[in-house]
Amino acid sequence: MTKFRKIVSSSITIVTMLSLVITIMPIIQFAAAQSTAIQIDSDGAINSSSSDVPLQRDGDNYRLTGDSGPIFVKKSNIIIDGMGYTIERRNANDVYGGIVLSEVQNVTIKNFSIKSTSFGVSMRYCSNITIANNTISGVWHPIPMAQLPAAIKIDSSNYNTITDNRLEDNNVGMLLWGDSKGNLIVGNSILRSVLDGIRLYEASGNTFYHNNFDNSKNVDDIGWDSGRGARSVNIWDNSEEGNFWSNYNGSDANGDGIGDTGYQINLQNVDDFPLMEPFNRTYYLLKTTPPKISLVSPISQVYNQTDVPLTFIVDKTINWVGYSVNNGANITINGNLTSIQLPQGTHNLTIYATDDFGNTGASKAVTFTVNAETVTFSPALAVSIFAVSAGAVVCFIVLLYLRKRRNQKP
Repeated sequence: MTKFRKIVSSSITIVTMLSLVITIMPIIQFAAAQSTAIQIDSDGAINSSSSDVPLQRDGDNYRLTGDSGPIFVKKSNIIIDGMGYTIERRNANDVYGGIVLSEVQNVTIKNFSIKSTSFGVSMRYCSNITIANNTISGVWHPIPMAQLPAAIKIDSSNYNTITDNRLEDNNVGMLLWGDSKGNLIVGNSILRSVLDGIRLYEASGNTFYHNNFDNSKNVDDIGWDSGRGARSVNIWDNSEEGNFWSNYNGSDANGDGIGDTGYQINLQNVDDFPLMEPFNRTYYLLKTTPPKISLVSPISQVYNQTDVPLTFIVDKTINWVGYSVNNGANITINGNLTSIQLPQGTHNLTIYATDDFGNTGASKAVTFTVNAETVTFSPALAVSIFAVSAGAVVCFIVLLYLRKRRNQKP
């Protein structure tokens, strides 16, 4: 019992020390990297000791104008666009590098290249943060007091979205701990991590799908033990598709791209719909996005003919296209149809198209009027017109005859 108490006491001490380190780390980092760091203060002001700050502000939007040192974020409700520029370790003081978010909400970090630092993006006590379309590599530099180098660190932070990032050649791809929950991790490629692609410590209720994992160890739940099981229980698919795992050995009998058996991380964490091939965002959008149809003509106007022009543009390959007039049944368009015949009156028209994956898109409905002047001939009217015409011809012939007779008299 005494030995057990010592172990528990030691564990509590270690966790307390780690928590303290994480809490004060942003302060230490900013002070240490003062020569090159940028801080966005809680009032939105840009704070840096350097006179040449490659960060511009336009209201709540910030964007890099060149490569930068570390960025520390203290303001909520902003967007920071890296514009493809790089944050990297420039000198010994920049060892911490990356982007630090502390106690902020509704911040978007996008389009950064972060490399050769001790972390890429780190958040603590944050919520509703979006980290999107960033490339983070070479995060492995050791930092003091057991701070684990990781491309993205989520500590005590909930309901954040991590999407479309490429995390490669890092010590750890992503670290979630401190009871972080409700986070959505989707569409990321986490590759060639030295230790783990994902490392979890008491972080449950997070959702992972459409990610590509190819690492020496794809997921490590460091709180797992045989007696208690997993301390982190998460969701690894969206009930239709999961993630690509480089070490998945299952089969796909029906060729639908989904493994026939689940990918087991541990007893309480299973991807039930593992992908057989790496997730490809472009192909996925092509497969799931309906055709976009732009209706060029007709437009909202009056047409003085019953032959109404029909022109439209579809943004992808389709296997069927048709139209509906006045919410009626769809009429298939065959060949090079350029116009349709419509009676007088007001009409609405919608174009529909279906792609090779069965997705159907619709144009915006357009309302227009056909007001062609036409004359309708009844049988009686036709007879009358014929009689009048015939009489006129007879009269004309008689007049010609009489004139000729008169001219022939001596």
